[in-house]
Amino acid sequence: MILTVLIISALISVVMIRIAIGSLASLNNFSVDLKSAKIKNLTETCVDEALLSLSRDDAYPGGALTYSDGTCTVAVSGVGNNRTITVNATDSDGRAKSLTITVTLSPFAITAWE
Repeated sequence: MILTVLIISALISVVMIRIAIGSLASLNNFSVDLKSAKIKNLTETCVDEALLSLSRDDAYPGGALTYSDGTCTVAVSGVGNNRTITVNATDSDGRAKSLTITVTLSPFAITAWE
């Protein structure tokens, strides 16, 4: 009887440890996903700001933008009706992401997003 209780207790302990390890792995994956979403959102926020600025002023040269969760630099190049916007963002965890967007000014439209 005591041996049966010990064996069942050991099996339950093994199962519980396995569940705990699986939960920790899931939390780690969630953390990585959250950090990836953070840098993506920062980069797209900077792109949105650059697009808005360029739509208001076709001579907008870009610049540095600072937010609570990171910074980015925006560079605008091109002449005539076509512009290329290059955004380099770095979040507060040190992750970096770049995007290049091509736009036409009249009518204002995004023609490429890389």
